[in-house]
Amino acid sequence: MHRTQRFLCFAFLAACSGSKSADHPAADTALMVSAVPPAGPKDATLRITITNDPKVYADGHAATFRDLDSLLTAIRADTGEVWLYREASDPHLAGQQDSLVDSVLGTITRHDLTVRLSRRPDFSDLHRRSARPDRP
Repeated sequence: MHRTQRFLCFAFLAACSGSKSADHPAADTALMVSAVPPAGPKDATLRITITNDPKVYADGHAATFRDLDSLLTAIRADTGEVWLYREASDPHLAGQQDSLVDSVLGTITRHDLTVRLSRRPDFSDLHRRSARPDRP
């Protein structure tokens, strides 16, 4: 069970529990529950973009290293892979971007995932896998 789901279950149980005595007036409790998106993409491919700002985006959403760790764990469980795109460096921020790229690649390596590098921000060069003929 995901951490968010466990928290929601705990919060629900905590809201429902308690003593019902005459000393305490009854209170109406409402709990809002929303669907939590899955930890990883449905096609088992995580698309990571490192901008020249430098910032990290995973599947189009800003991501922290904690987020990346969760997403990479889910991708690993689905035997997926990571597609990585790095924007052209801003000369003033190149060192920071290089450091961020090293950290992201280290995190991916720690999860033992396949990484494919893209030359295009929309990953269109990776959508078509090269077909290899079967060898006897």
